[in-house]
Amino acid sequence: MTTAALDHLRDVGIRRQARSCRLLVFCIMISGALAPLPSLSPLHAQGTAKAEVVRTYTSQTFARFAPRTALDMLQLVPGFVIADEEERRGLGALSQNVLINGRAISGKSNDAIDALSRITVSEVLRIEVRASASGEGAGIGRQVANVVVKLADRANGQFSWRPSTRLRDFDPAYFNGDASVSGGSGALGYTIGVRNDALRTGASGPSRILSPEGALIDARGERYFERSDRPRLSADLKYQGPDTLLAGVRGSYQRYYYRFREQSDRSGPELPDRTRFLTQRESDRRYELGGDVDLILGPGRLKLIGLHAAERSPIDTRSITGFDDDSDAIGNRFLRDADERETVLRAEYRWSSGNDDWQVSAERALNRLDNISTFFELLPDGSFEEVEFANASGDVRERRYDAAVRLTRRVSPDLTFRASVGGEISKLEVVGGAGSERTFQRPKGYAAVAWQVNSGLRATAKVERRVGQIRFFDFLASRNLSEDRENAANPDLVPPQSWDVEGELSQDLGALGSTTLRAYGRRIEDLVDQIPIGATAEAPGNLGTAYVYGADWKTSLLLDSLGWSGGRLDGRVQLQNSSVDDPVTGRSRKISNNLVRLLDISLRHDIAGTPWAWGGGLFHDRQAADFRIGETGRYRRGPLSGNLYVENKDVAGLTVRAGVSNLISSGQQLDRFIFVSRRDGPVQSIERRRRSVGPVLSLAVSGNF
Repeated sequence: MTTAALDHLRDVGIRRQARSCRLLVFCIMISGALAPLPSLSPLHAQGTAKAEVVRTYTSQTFARFAPRTALDMLQLVPGFVIADEEERRGLGALSQNVLINGRAISGKSNDAIDALSRITVSEVLRIEVRASASGEGAGIGRQVANVVVKLADRANGQFSWRPSTRLRDFDPAYFNGDASVSGGSGALGYTIGVRNDALRTGASGPSRILSPEGALIDARGERYFERSDRPRLSADLKYQGPDTLLAGVRGSYQRYYYRFREQSDRSGPELPDRTRFLTQRESDRRYELGGDVDLILGPGRLKLIGLHAAERSPIDTRSITGFDDDSDAIGNRFLRDADERETVLRAEYRWSSGNDDWQVSAERALNRLDNISTFFELLPDGSFEEVEFANASGDVRERRYDAAVRLTRRVSPDLTFRASVGGEISKLEVVGGAGSERTFQRPKGYAAVAWQVNSGLRATAKVERRVGQIRFFDFLASRNLSEDRENAANPDLVPPQSWDVEGELSQDLGALGSTTLRAYGRRIEDLVDQIPIGATAEAPGNLGTAYVYGADWKTSLLLDSLGWSGGRLDGRVQLQNSSVDDPVTGRSRKISNNLVRLLDISLRHDIAGTPWAWGGGLFHDRQAADFRIGETGRYRRGPLSGNLYVENKDVAGLTVRAGVSNLISSGQQLDRFIFVSRRDGPVQSIERRRRSVGPVLSLAVSGNF
């Protein structure tokens, strides 16, 4: 039965993957058929077939959409996808394909979306989209957008207020939004921003625990509420003098308030009626301070970057089960108090020699986690008594040194090559708990090319040796009271490494829009996943070689040339597969919770001659199953999530949008197999969880001042 259950999960995934691949091939054929269309788009390009073509966009390009910020503008660029932000080791590994004034966005909490949302449209001179092997953001194997902005000569700002509420009895999220003000005098400029990301959500529905034969063991009626707020204050001071000196200082302070409450009413044929209450409270504080200086030194330029960040995150989780027959309640409590600190210093020196641009860089990083975790059991009098929880508290420290040499060469007017060779030395130390101390040497680097095939078609490719990130919490023991899980300590954890290959084709479809196709593959060594520890325990650990490969296709179609004035259709399809040898069964399976497919379609219509617009979209995604040593489960949303909205771009100078999301009332589903011991043995029980979420009403008011 165990093998059959796993085979069923795998076979269903293979059939679905095949159907998805056929869909992607069909879409690519359509893209190729449209490719020869003439370039009639008002989104103009600079250059010829024998020179790098730069697509340039201004605020006038998107006037009909009435964008308020640089982020609004960039999200409207046809065929362009802001690369997903990945955890970075230090400041040298650029993971996003967005530059501001030709410079990478520095900082850990200050990503592209956050930085661009604080820049008003009036500050944007233009957006330049080019192949990735040119400019500071080169070498990442995809298109790069350079947002060219000017220093504001007077104070101006933007704001957005985005309240929402669910149709069911959950608290509304009134305080969701952001505001920023920018200004300057001469060569000095500043930006001050406030932001709060508020979440108010929940779901309810039945959950059944079944025997392997399908007989009911336990019936549960469950309901949970979740709420959080992330208020953040940030400030950015810039100096843009002559070419001799560029400098910036930035800082931020953020709080995180999180509350979770779940009620589960339980009964079964041979079990007493009971109710479990699960609560979790978290109150974090985080600050970050950083800066950079860029100046002429000798034949080149020297750039110095520094950053210090710290976070305090206390978490209190309690699980208490009360019985209807007046038996003593049972329960547990898990407390975690963690202090995380990071300090990074980086230096870059770059110069030109003929057709070659060179850069040498060095970086030093100190990372530290101080963690205290305690576990308690509920006593009959209602108090909690601490019990032993081995290896849950301790300090994890890393000292890392990184160096690299980078070359960019313009091979021909339409072909650019870039390569980087370097490596890192890191010392990992676990103090307390199981304890360990190790030193690693890891080579890394990449090679990338950008080819301007013709005035409309761009091609990029990249191969990279990358060192991955690890969570310091994975070195220590922990407990999950919600799912009744425990991870042992694993002081032998090492960072994963991978060979990454990807290529991208981007075709300008003229007046019709743009289409971009990216294919990629990864060969991962020391993948971090659940592994057995001893005879009965498990923990995050390193597996053998794993593989990930897929394709990501995005198309933006401007429908004016097809006869629908003001219409725009955006679509994205991503298909991905993965494989790794399972540490329990020895058989090949997908990587836990790895993306399998994604579909995102949106339609917008700006009604000509009026400030009105309407639109909507459909979204679907699916992840692989989650594999632990003694269980396997698949979490799903959907199958589809839909939304509709109506917008007026001039309500007393403001843009007002009213919408409803989760129209199809997509819910949450979990199918989990729990085994007697490990997954190579018999099944003990099966959990079928079904929860309904319900539609969400939203309002968005944005403007400039």
